[in-house]
Amino acid sequence: MADEMAEKNYNVYMPEEGLGVKAWPVKAWTKGVQVEDQARQQLLNAAQMPFVFQWIAAMPDVHWGMGATVGSVIPTKGAIIPRRSGRGHWLRHDGSRDQPDGQQPARQLEADS
Repeated sequence: MADEMAEKNYNVYMPEEGLGVKAWPVKAWTKGVQVEDQARQQLLNAAQMPFVFQWIAAMPDVHWGMGATVGSVIPTKGAIIPRRSGRGHWLRHDGSRDQPDGQQPARQLEADS
């Protein structure tokens, strides 16, 4: 039982190290799930940023996003990435999505994307 629990349930992608930059692994919880090539490349690019701490995580619903990979977690050391997703969708208490100012519903934003 302990051996089964110790088995990795994620894939590991390793970017190529180059130009003296430390590259961190990407741990993607995507076993059995297809990952878009564009999303994988975004993750590998992000893993080469100098302020990444230990690894980047990707969830099963990971996909390419404008500015950053949607469904990823980028832990940092000595840096903050403000609003890294590029375009915010905000979840309201009733489960609907909206912009923080309430001006444009998410269904309109998604149609524009």
